[in-house]
Amino acid sequence: MILSAEDGKLFYELWMPLLQYANKRTKMFPDIKFKKDTAIDVRFGRDMAEWIWNHTEVIDDYLKEHPGMKEDHKNILSGWKRCIRGHWFVERHLKSGSVFLGKTPYVFLVQGIVSSFEEMIGMYGTPVMIEAALIPFRDKIITDGIVSAISIRIGSNMKASMKDEYMAAKKNGNIITSLTEDVYQTILERDRMREEEKQQNNIVQFPLKSAQEEEVEEDDYDDYDDEDDYYLDDLPEENHEYMTLFRNDLTASNLSSRTIDHHLENIDLFMNEYLWGWEEAHMVEGTARIDAFFMEFYIDQRFWASPTSVRQTAASIKKFYRSMLNHGKISEKAYQQVEITIQNRKEEWVQELRRTDEEDDDYDDFF
Repeated sequence: MILSAEDGKLFYELWMPLLQYANKRTKMFPDIKFKKDTAIDVRFGRDMAEWIWNHTEVIDDYLKEHPGMKEDHKNILSGWKRCIRGHWFVERHLKSGSVFLGKTPYVFLVQGIVSSFEEMIGMYGTPVMIEAALIPFRDKIITDGIVSAISIRIGSNMKASMKDEYMAAKKNGNIITSLTEDVYQTILERDRMREEEKQQNNIVQFPLKSAQEEEVEEDDYDDYDDEDDYYLDDLPEENHEYMTLFRNDLTASNLSSRTIDHHLENIDLFMNEYLWGWEEAHMVEGTARIDAFFMEFYIDQRFWASPTSVRQTAASIKKFYRSMLNHGKISEKAYQQVEITIQNRKEEWVQELRRTDEEDDDYDDFF
């Protein structure tokens, strides 16, 4: 199911100028030239969209500078502040749209813009994991037009669990077909309550799970090879101590809970999944393996990686090792090595990601 031809055209008529406006604001891509009816660079669209969804107040600024816009168009643009980003499992395709699972217990019915999701990602079969931002368009749910399929193996138990989740939502009439303000606020409130519960417990659990994965049991991954997995019992005890120290330092810095979670997820990926899960190396050894992490693991394995996520992950690693230095877990010399590596190599990691994007045929970006 897709938008009408008229609405599909309207989406891009509203979306493209917003991207251009955000680019003028940020100057992230100063050399980009906009031409009517010409496709724009995928990397530009992805990075600018990511910035917009992290700074949705820019939509209000844009609307203030365009007071003559039609009221209906204003309402559509304003509704995009109700964006929900994440990694989703497309469980099945229906005539009325595709079923997106991710924010348990919510099940979303999402429509394509000019092409259905079955056309765009049908080669992967279902269920398939994707990265996408869900936004409202009038009384429907669509994406921002940028969707990346992620190559992972999904076990039979997990498939069955997704099917049960969809069938339960269908039976109970809980499939969300429109991102109204009430629906959006309900989702935010549930996330807020979950975050408060985590803060009250003040316990760091490993491996960290994203919001989309929280309700999935480990048994759902029984089809994975044991040698490729890492679980709580496999991690060195000191890793728990390091992450707890880091979390305490982040909390003391008065960062938002969302920012804290991003830093923790990045370090969980670096220290637990990469260092320990792939290299069987400890935290201290990681000071000399940051370049290898980005060049040999992050860019190859994280199919949703972007220049922004590379820079953010590098910032998390630097902040983490500063915390470890402050707690006497690494030497000053080791921390200097971290600083020098990130300073000298960060832009090369970004360029390598862009080169990989241009050559990689293993997954598709749709815009």
